[in-house]
Amino acid sequence: MARAHTLLDGLTKKETKPANEVSDSEERSQLLRAECLMREALDEDREDNREEALELYTQAITLCIEAVNN
Repeated sequence: MARAHTLLDGLTKKETKPANEVSDSEERSQLLRAECLMREALDEDREDNREEALELYTQAITLCIEAVNN
């Protein structure tokens, strides 16, 4: 549960640009989807559905990396 709170805190920090402030529409779309996946993963993590949470975290991270590299 502490891990989920740490990740949620990281999501809500203002250190990075929110996905809706990114100029490239494809990048914005990827980041918004990644944020959605991360929130779903946090929900699964809170419910102790570790395998589902891990899959969702992995998808979110992959989207973030793709958005930054494009």
